[in-house]
Amino acid sequence: MRTGKPASPPEGPAVVPAASVTHGQHACGVVAPGAQQQEVAVDFVAGGLRGGDRVWYLADADAPGQIVERLRAGGVDTDDALASGQLAVLPAACVLPGDGPSRADRLGVAIGQALASGYRGFRVTCEMSWAARAGASARRMTEFEIAVGQAVTGRPAAALCQYDPCCLAPGRLGSLVALHPVRACAPVISQYGRLRISVSCPDGAGITQVRLAGEADLFTSDALRRALAATVPQGADIHLDLSRLAFIDIAVARVLAGAAARLNPGRRMVLHEPPPALRRAIGLCWPDLDALEMESA
Repeated sequence: MRTGKPASPPEGPAVVPAASVTHGQHACGVVAPGAQQQEVAVDFVAGGLRGGDRVWYLADADAPGQIVERLRAGGVDTDDALASGQLAVLPAACVLPGDGPSRADRLGVAIGQALASGYRGFRVTCEMSWAARAGASARRMTEFEIAVGQAVTGRPAAALCQYDPCCLAPGRLGSLVALHPVRACAPVISQYGRLRISVSCPDGAGITQVRLAGEADLFTSDALRRALAATVPQGADIHLDLSRLAFIDIAVARVLAGAAARLNPGRRMVLHEPPPALRRAIGLCWPDLDALEMESA
C-alpha cells in the first residue's frame, strides 16, 4: 500500500551507479516506479550479463513479461539471455516463499547452481513492494535483509533490493536502507520523463560520473543545468556517458560547454560516445575549450 508522500532516502550507504554494484555487495535502490526504476534495473541487469553472471529479476508490481519488455526497451538483449538461461525474470512470490530468512535461503542455493553451471557469479534484483503489501513485520523484514547480506557477502554474488519510496513510512524505509552497505543511485527525471540524469561521485576518485538517457533538448536543458549545479562538486572531473541518448540539440551543447568552462583550472569534462551532431556543434562553436574532451566507444 502506497503511503502517498515519497520518503526522502536517508544518508548512510555509499552511493554508486547500479551497474557498478559488484560481487559481495548487498545494495538497495530507492526508486519510484517508472523511468527511475527502469534505469536502475537496466543498469544492474546489463552489468551482470556483461560480466558473465547469471541474473535473476524477481518481479512483484508487474508481470514478468512487462519487465522483459522494459529491459528490452532499455537495450538489454533479453532474447539471447533468456534463451540461454543466463537471465530469468520470475515472480518474487514464487521464488521467495515463506517469511524472513527462509526467503533468503533460496538465494544461497541459486548462487551455488550458477557457479556449478559455469557462470562467473550470480546477481539478483527484487522488487520489494511485496513487503508492504503483505504487511511483513519490521522484525521479519530486518531478518530478511540481514540474511540476504549474509548470502552474498564474500561470495561471487550481488543483490539489489528495489524499494518504492511511497510504499513505506519514512522511518521504516530508513531502517531498511541502513541495512545495505551500498545504495544504487537513482536518476534525476526531467519533466514528462524525457531525460534521465544519473550522477555518482565515487569516493576518493576525484571525478563525477554522469549518464544521460532519453532526449536532451531545449525543454530538458534546464533540468540538466540544475542537476549539474546541484550534484557536481568543485574540483572534480566530470565524465558523461552519452551512449543512451536518443536525441541531443544545441541547447544542451551550450549547457555542457558552460559547465566545462566553469571547472576549476586543470579539471576536465570528458564526453563518452557523443553523438555526431554534438561533436560537430562543439567543434564549430567551442573549438578552443580545452577543458572539454570527447571520446568514442
